[in-house]
Amino acid sequence: ANWAGQIWESFRPLGDDLQVGEFKQVECLGPMRSVVIAPQGSNLFCVGWDPAIPPDEAEETTRKVLAQWAC
Repeated sequence: ANWAGQIWESFRPLGDDLQVGEFKQVECLGPMRSVVIAPQGSNLFCVGWDPAIPPDEAEETTRKVLAQWAC
């Protein structure tokens, strides 16, 4: 999980650099696996998906996972 934290911390300043505000999540898309790294409260979550899953389905399921596990 250290790698997910390192990725998150390395991307956080980019929001300021681009003047787009705070990042809500980082999505990593690949041919074998897609990964979402997102903060929820004081925790950082990493959720992996098969890239064949449609983007809207992956987004909705990610929201549900974060809501359930962020307690």
